[in-house]
Amino acid sequence: MIAILGAMKAEVDSLIKEIVDLKQEKAGGFNFVSGTICGHEVVVARCGVGKVNAAACTQALLTAYAPEVVINTGVAGSLSPALDILDVAVATDAVQHDYDTTGLGEPAGALSINGELVTYLPCDADWREKLLNAARRVGVKAIPARIASGDQFITHREDKRRIVEAFGASVCEMEGAAIAQVCYLHDTPCAIIRVISDSTDENHHMEFATFIGRAVEYSFNILMQLLRN
Repeated sequence: MIAILGAMKAEVDSLIKEIVDLKQEKAGGFNFVSGTICGHEVVVARCGVGKVNAAACTQALLTAYAPEVVINTGVAGSLSPALDILDVAVATDAVQHDYDTTGLGEPAGALSINGELVTYLPCDADWREKLLNAARRVGVKAIPARIASGDQFITHREDKRRIVEAFGASVCEMEGAAIAQVCYLHDTPCAIIRVISDSTDENHHMEFATFIGRAVEYSFNILMQLLRN
């Protein structure tokens, strides 16, 4: 079974409409929709915005369905000139840019997981290549990239520069690293795909409103291409 999570309703609605033999269930306070798309068993859910929502939904998902992979889809802001609006980033790994225990002498972003410090949460290489290939087949520019997540809607150049300098990230958003952390704990493959909807500068909110619709459509087309092949 392939699990697909998105933070916003718009990011999952089109996929849900493609599900055959649809079944709806509730687990851990979240609504899950399962069935088949292109002959593949899938489960799709809207986790809500932010890391706590994302982590709670992922845990409920893994407990109830034990999928072979969790794919987090959605939109994001670019931190790199290599990623323009409507380009696609597929995560090499993910980091929580707002997690800070440097006061204890630990590196910025380093999470304590089972007694080990982990800063960069890995994403599955095989599924990354499948998503990159699917994006290219639908004619979308897609590159592998490090994704930074935090409970902040980044709008200022100073914040963008801080995240790039501290973590070498190319993309910022609000859920991916939390989903990757829960998958890491459960040894479940995780993939994150983000379509760029804004450039994270002072025009950020204007770009987001203008391009989110097309960005969500791009994400849907890529995931459908993945499932068809």
